[in-house]
Amino acid sequence: MNSLEILRDALDVALLRIESGQPLAKAVADAPRFECEKDWVERWTELRSRLLRGESSALEGLTQFRRSVDLQLKIGRLVTRRSLLPLIQSGAVGLTSMIFLVATQTLFRDLFHLTSIELAVAISLLGVGYLWMWKLVHDYRRELWFIDWLEFVSGLSARLSWGQGLLPAWKYGLASTARLPKELREFLTESFRKAENYEVLPTPRLVSKEDALVFRCRTRWEQVHRLFVANERVLPVLVREIENAFESFQDGLERKAELLSAKLMLPLFLCFAPAYLLMLMAPLIRPLLVPAAF
Repeated sequence: MNSLEILRDALDVALLRIESGQPLAKAVADAPRFECEKDWVERWTELRSRLLRGESSALEGLTQFRRSVDLQLKIGRLVTRRSLLPLIQSGAVGLTSMIFLVATQTLFRDLFHLTSIELAVAISLLGVGYLWMWKLVHDYRRELWFIDWLEFVSGLSARLSWGQGLLPAWKYGLASTARLPKELREFLTESFRKAENYEVLPTPRLVSKEDALVFRCRTRWEQVHRLFVANERVLPVLVREIENAFESFQDGLERKAELLSAKLMLPLFLCFAPAYLLMLMAPLIRPLLVPAAF
Protein backbone atom coordinates (compact mmCIF):
# COMPACT_ATOMS: atom_id res chain seq x y z
CA MET A 1 0.00 0.00 0.00
CA ASN A 2 1.16 3.54 -0.74
CA SER A 3 2.70 5.26 2.28
CA LEU A 4 0.33 8.21 1.82
CA GLU A 5 -2.63 5.85 1.93
CA ILE A 6 -1.36 4.45 5.22
CA LEU A 7 -0.93 8.00 6.50
CA ARG A 8 -4.45 8.94 5.43
CA ASP A 9 -5.95 5.87 7.15
CA ALA A 10 -4.00 6.63 10.34
CA LEU A 11 -5.25 10.23 10.27
CA ASP A 12 -8.83 9.02 9.83
CA VAL A 13 -8.52 6.85 12.96
CA ALA A 14 -6.94 9.72 14.92
CA LEU A 15 -9.70 12.12 13.85
CA LEU A 16 -12.41 9.68 14.94
CA ARG A 17 -10.76 9.33 18.36
CA ILE A 18 -10.37 13.10 18.80
CA GLU A 19 -14.01 13.62 17.83
CA SER A 20 -14.97 11.11 20.52
CA GLY A 21 -13.07 13.14 23.14
CA GLN A 22 -9.64 11.52 23.32
CA PRO A 23 -6.53 13.76 23.61
CA LEU A 24 -4.08 13.94 20.71
CA ALA A 25 -1.33 11.93 22.43
CA LYS A 26 -3.70 9.02 23.06
CA ALA A 27 -5.33 9.28 19.63
CA VAL A 28 -2.03 8.73 17.82
CA ALA A 29 -0.36 6.47 20.41
CA ASP A 30 -0.79 3.26 18.40
CA ALA A 31 -0.40 4.77 14.93
CA PRO A 32 1.49 2.49 12.50
CA ARG A 33 5.14 3.13 11.72
CA PHE A 34 6.06 3.41 8.05
CA GLU A 35 8.46 5.19 5.75
CA CYS A 36 7.28 8.42 4.14
CA GLU A 37 8.72 11.28 2.12
CA LYS A 38 10.80 13.80 4.05
CA ASP A 39 8.38 16.66 3.38
CA TRP A 40 5.46 14.81 4.97
CA VAL A 41 7.60 13.81 7.95
CA GLU A 42 8.57 17.45 8.51
CA ARG A 43 4.97 18.60 8.15
CA TRP A 44 3.74 16.05 10.68
CA THR A 45 6.54 16.81 13.15
CA GLU A 46 5.79 20.53 12.98
CA LEU A 47 2.02 19.99 13.31
CA ARG A 48 2.38 17.54 16.22
CA SER A 49 4.66 19.88 18.19
CA ARG A 50 2.24 22.78 17.69
CA LEU A 51 -0.75 20.71 18.72
CA LEU A 52 0.98 19.38 21.83
CA ARG A 53 1.85 22.96 22.81
CA GLY A 54 -1.78 23.91 22.39
CA GLU A 55 -1.10 26.41 19.60
CA SER A 56 -3.85 25.01 17.40
CA SER A 57 -7.00 22.91 17.55
CA ALA A 58 -6.15 19.22 17.18
CA LEU A 59 -9.31 18.54 15.20
CA GLU A 60 -8.80 21.45 12.80
CA GLY A 61 -5.08 20.80 12.39
CA LEU A 62 -5.47 17.08 11.67
CA THR A 63 -8.40 17.73 9.35
CA GLN A 64 -6.38 20.16 7.26
CA PHE A 65 -3.38 17.83 7.26
CA ARG A 66 -5.62 14.99 6.11
CA ARG A 67 -6.94 17.18 3.27
CA SER A 68 -3.38 17.80 2.11
CA VAL A 69 -2.65 14.06 2.09
CA ASP A 70 -5.90 13.33 0.26
CA LEU A 71 -5.11 15.99 -2.34
CA GLN A 72 -1.72 14.43 -3.00
CA LEU A 73 -3.32 11.00 -3.41
CA LYS A 74 -5.90 12.39 -5.84
CA ILE A 75 -3.16 14.03 -7.89
CA GLY A 76 -1.13 10.80 -7.98
CA ARG A 77 -4.12 8.71 -9.08
CA LEU A 78 -5.08 11.26 -11.73
CA VAL A 79 -1.58 11.41 -13.22
CA THR A 80 -1.31 7.62 -13.26
CA ARG A 81 -4.73 7.16 -14.84
CA ARG A 82 -4.23 9.74 -17.59
CA SER A 83 -0.55 9.14 -18.29
CA LEU A 84 -0.09 5.40 -17.84
CA LEU A 85 -1.50 4.24 -21.20
CA PRO A 86 0.66 6.39 -23.52
CA LEU A 87 3.76 5.65 -21.42
CA ILE A 88 3.09 1.90 -21.56
CA GLN A 89 2.49 2.08 -25.30
CA SER A 90 5.74 3.91 -25.98
CA GLY A 91 7.70 1.60 -23.71
CA ALA A 92 6.18 -1.52 -25.28
CA VAL A 93 6.97 -0.36 -28.82
CA GLY A 94 10.56 0.45 -27.93
CA LEU A 95 11.12 -2.81 -26.06
CA THR A 96 9.55 -5.09 -28.69
CA SER A 97 11.51 -3.44 -31.48
CA MET A 98 14.79 -4.07 -29.69
CA ILE A 99 13.81 -7.66 -28.85
CA PHE A 100 12.83 -8.22 -32.48
CA LEU A 101 16.18 -6.90 -33.72
CA VAL A 102 18.17 -9.11 -31.34
CA ALA A 103 16.04 -12.18 -32.09
CA THR A 104 16.29 -11.85 -35.87
CA GLN A 105 20.04 -11.37 -35.77
CA THR A 106 20.71 -14.28 -33.40
CA LEU A 107 18.00 -16.95 -33.43
CA PHE A 108 16.89 -16.42 -37.04
CA ARG A 109 20.07 -15.08 -38.53
CA ASP A 110 19.88 -17.33 -41.61
CA LEU A 111 16.49 -15.90 -42.60
CA PHE A 112 16.88 -12.25 -41.53
CA HIS A 113 20.58 -11.60 -41.87
CA LEU A 114 21.37 -7.90 -42.33
CA THR A 115 24.49 -6.43 -43.82
CA SER A 116 26.56 -4.08 -41.72
CA ILE A 117 25.05 -1.03 -43.48
CA GLU A 118 21.47 -2.31 -43.07
CA LEU A 119 22.11 -3.13 -39.42
CA ALA A 120 23.57 0.33 -38.81
CA VAL A 121 20.54 1.98 -40.44
CA ALA A 122 18.10 -0.14 -38.38
CA ILE A 123 19.92 0.62 -35.11
CA SER A 124 20.05 4.33 -36.03
CA LEU A 125 16.30 4.41 -36.67
CA LEU A 126 15.61 2.67 -33.35
CA GLY A 127 18.00 4.99 -31.53
CA VAL A 128 16.36 8.10 -32.99
CA GLY A 129 12.95 6.69 -32.08
CA TYR A 130 14.05 6.05 -28.50
CA LEU A 131 15.50 9.56 -28.13
CA TRP A 132 12.40 11.10 -29.69
CA MET A 133 10.07 9.25 -27.32
CA TRP A 134 12.27 10.10 -24.32
CA LYS A 135 12.16 13.81 -25.23
CA LEU A 136 8.36 13.74 -25.63
CA VAL A 137 7.89 12.04 -22.26
CA HIS A 138 10.43 14.36 -20.62
CA ASP A 139 8.66 17.46 -21.97
CA TYR A 140 5.33 16.05 -20.83
CA ARG A 141 6.57 15.48 -17.28
CA ARG A 142 8.13 18.94 -17.19
CA GLU A 143 4.71 20.41 -17.97
CA LEU A 144 3.31 18.78 -14.82
CA TRP A 145 4.78 21.63 -12.73
CA PHE A 146 1.23 22.50 -11.71
CA ILE A 147 1.48 19.65 -9.19
CA ASP A 148 4.16 21.66 -7.37
CA TRP A 149 1.90 24.70 -7.37
CA LEU A 150 -0.86 22.65 -5.75
CA GLU A 151 1.57 21.32 -3.15
CA PHE A 152 2.84 24.85 -2.45
CA VAL A 153 -0.64 26.26 -1.89
CA SER A 154 -1.74 23.18 0.06
CA GLY A 155 1.28 23.44 2.37
CA LEU A 156 0.61 27.13 3.04
CA SER A 157 -3.06 26.42 3.73
CA ALA A 158 -2.19 23.63 6.16
CA ARG A 159 0.36 25.70 8.09
CA LEU A 160 -1.97 28.69 8.33
CA SER A 161 -4.70 26.43 9.73
CA TRP A 162 -2.20 25.30 12.40
CA GLY A 163 -1.76 28.89 13.53
CA GLN A 164 1.51 29.70 11.75
CA GLY A 165 1.89 33.14 10.16
CA LEU A 166 1.87 33.53 6.40
CA LEU A 167 5.45 34.84 6.08
CA PRO A 168 7.10 31.93 7.99
CA ALA A 169 4.94 29.40 6.15
CA TRP A 170 5.64 31.15 2.86
CA LYS A 171 9.40 31.21 3.47
CA TYR A 172 9.38 27.49 4.24
CA GLY A 173 7.25 26.74 1.17
CA LEU A 174 9.54 28.59 -1.26
CA ALA A 175 11.82 25.55 -1.23
CA SER A 176 9.06 23.53 -2.95
CA THR A 177 8.82 26.00 -5.87
CA ALA A 178 12.11 24.99 -7.49
CA ARG A 179 10.36 23.11 -10.31
CA LEU A 180 7.90 25.89 -11.13
CA PRO A 181 8.40 27.88 -14.36
CA LYS A 182 11.11 30.50 -14.01
CA GLU A 183 8.79 33.48 -14.42
CA LEU A 184 6.37 32.22 -11.76
CA ARG A 185 9.19 31.32 -9.37
CA GLU A 186 10.72 34.79 -9.74
CA PHE A 187 7.31 36.38 -9.22
CA LEU A 188 6.77 34.48 -5.95
CA THR A 189 10.24 35.47 -4.74
CA GLU A 190 9.62 39.13 -5.54
CA SER A 191 6.21 38.97 -3.86
CA PHE A 192 7.80 37.50 -0.72
CA ARG A 193 10.41 40.29 -0.51
CA LYS A 194 7.74 42.96 -0.83
CA ALA A 195 5.43 41.18 1.64
CA GLU A 196 8.17 41.31 4.27
CA ASN A 197 7.90 45.12 4.14
CA TYR A 198 4.15 45.13 3.50
CA GLU A 199 4.66 46.65 0.08
CA VAL A 200 2.16 46.29 -2.74
CA LEU A 201 3.12 44.56 -5.96
CA PRO A 202 3.74 46.72 -9.02
CA THR A 203 1.30 46.50 -11.88
CA PRO A 204 2.31 43.41 -13.86
CA ARG A 205 3.45 43.76 -17.42
CA LEU A 206 1.27 42.05 -19.99
CA VAL A 207 3.13 39.24 -21.73
CA SER A 208 1.43 38.10 -24.93
CA LYS A 209 3.03 34.65 -24.97
CA GLU A 210 2.63 33.89 -21.28
CA ASP A 211 1.39 30.40 -20.49
CA ALA A 212 -2.28 30.34 -19.47
CA LEU A 213 -1.61 28.35 -16.30
CA VAL A 214 1.28 30.63 -15.29
CA PHE A 215 -0.97 33.65 -15.79
CA ARG A 216 -3.67 31.96 -13.72
CA CYS A 217 -1.33 31.22 -10.82
CA ARG A 218 0.18 34.70 -10.87
CA THR A 219 -3.26 36.33 -10.86
CA ARG A 220 -4.42 34.21 -7.93
CA TRP A 221 -1.29 35.02 -5.95
CA GLU A 222 -1.66 38.73 -6.56
CA GLN A 223 -4.96 38.48 -4.70
CA VAL A 224 -3.26 36.68 -1.79
CA HIS A 225 -0.56 39.35 -1.66
CA ARG A 226 -3.11 42.19 -1.61
CA LEU A 227 -5.05 40.55 1.23
CA PHE A 228 -1.89 40.03 3.27
CA VAL A 229 -0.72 43.62 2.84
CA ALA A 230 -4.21 44.79 3.86
CA ASN A 231 -4.04 42.56 7.01
CA GLU A 232 -6.99 40.47 5.86
CA ARG A 233 -7.40 36.68 6.06
CA VAL A 234 -5.83 34.77 3.20
CA LEU A 235 -6.68 31.22 4.32
CA PRO A 236 -10.16 31.17 2.67
CA VAL A 237 -8.59 32.28 -0.61
CA LEU A 238 -5.95 29.54 -0.42
CA VAL A 239 -8.55 26.86 0.33
CA ARG A 240 -10.66 27.99 -2.62
CA GLU A 241 -7.58 28.10 -4.85
CA ILE A 242 -6.78 24.45 -4.02
CA GLU A 243 -10.22 23.36 -5.17
CA ASN A 244 -10.24 25.47 -8.33
CA ALA A 245 -6.61 24.70 -9.20
CA PHE A 246 -7.20 20.96 -9.02
CA GLU A 247 -10.06 21.25 -11.51
CA SER A 248 -7.86 23.28 -13.87
CA PHE A 249 -5.04 20.76 -13.45
CA GLN A 250 -7.41 17.88 -14.21
CA ASP A 251 -8.64 19.48 -17.44
CA GLY A 252 -5.12 20.41 -18.50
CA LEU A 253 -3.74 16.95 -17.75
CA GLU A 254 -6.38 15.27 -19.91
CA ARG A 255 -5.47 17.48 -22.86
CA LYS A 256 -1.73 16.95 -22.35
CA ALA A 257 -2.15 13.16 -22.08
CA GLU A 258 -4.17 13.07 -25.32
CA LEU A 259 -1.57 15.25 -27.02
CA LEU A 260 1.23 13.00 -25.77
CA SER A 261 -0.52 9.93 -27.24
CA ALA A 262 -0.77 11.69 -30.60
CA LYS A 263 2.87 12.86 -30.55
CA LEU A 264 4.12 9.37 -29.68
CA MET A 265 2.65 8.14 -32.98
CA LEU A 266 5.28 10.15 -34.87
CA PRO A 267 8.35 8.13 -33.79
CA LEU A 268 6.26 4.98 -34.23
CA PHE A 269 5.56 5.67 -37.92
CA LEU A 270 8.72 7.58 -38.81
CA CYS A 271 11.33 5.52 -36.92
CA PHE A 272 10.14 2.17 -35.61
CA ALA A 273 7.93 1.18 -38.57
CA PRO A 274 10.73 1.81 -41.14
CA ALA A 275 13.14 -0.13 -38.91
CA TYR A 276 10.74 -3.09 -38.81
CA LEU A 277 10.29 -2.96 -42.59
CA LEU A 278 14.05 -2.85 -43.08
CA MET A 279 14.63 -5.84 -40.81
CA LEU A 280 11.87 -7.87 -42.53
CA MET A 281 12.13 -6.84 -46.16
CA ALA A 282 15.87 -6.27 -46.70
CA PRO A 283 16.79 -10.00 -46.54
CA LEU A 284 13.97 -10.77 -49.02
CA ILE A 285 14.64 -7.97 -51.49
CA ARG A 286 18.45 -8.18 -51.46
CA PRO A 287 18.67 -11.41 -53.52
CA LEU A 288 16.35 -9.91 -56.15
CA LEU A 289 18.72 -7.02 -56.69
CA VAL A 290 21.71 -9.27 -57.43
CA PRO A 291 22.15 -9.72 -61.21
CA ALA A 292 21.45 -13.27 -62.33
CA ALA A 293 24.46 -15.21 -63.60
CA PHE A 294 24.19 -16.79 -67.09
